[in-house]
Amino acid sequence: MGAATSVPDAAAGSPGSSRSTYRQWIALLLVFVAVIATDQATKWFAWRHLDAAMVNDGGQFWLGHTVRSWFADPTRGAVANVLGTLLIVAGVAWLMRCRRAMPVLVGAGLVAAGWTSNLLDRFGLHRWTAPGGGRGVVDFIPTGGVSRSNIADLWIALGVAVLLGVAISSARRRRHRAHGQR
Repeated sequence: MGAATSVPDAAAGSPGSSRSTYRQWIALLLVFVAVIATDQATKWFAWRHLDAAMVNDGGQFWLGHTVRSWFADPTRGAVANVLGTLLIVAGVAWLMRCRRAMPVLVGAGLVAAGWTSNLLDRFGLHRWTAPGGGRGVVDFIPTGGVSRSNIADLWIALGVAVLLGVAISSARRRRHRAHGQR
């Protein structure tokens, strides 16, 4: 298999060995803790100290007005949040099903953890980060016009960039091997 999907674990035995799995879970747990802690702490700080802080009851601006309105609606928003949670759980289960290259694990972990932190806001953590604010996600980083982002969004963007870098690197290696080059 390619580097972007899985790697052999010569030191720990088979790709599914318990030592390999343990290391991956620890790495993924550390990514989740770092992302959620930094995101929630900055949201808490921003709500109390930055005039730019606002509660975003919809999704990110790039989702478009229609999809953003789904998140703002109490019923459709709850369904979207549950579906998001199920997608994260399924993604992490797929990610952990075999040994992954560390950049893949970290990149995917950043995306999943950032999404999780924003979902935690929608499921009620916003009462701690933004007491008195409505249901939604605290955004405070200007992204143009009236829209804002937060640290979770930056972690997600970094994770996507890491995964794109891994995919490009893997494609180049495959192309070089196909042409007999190294």
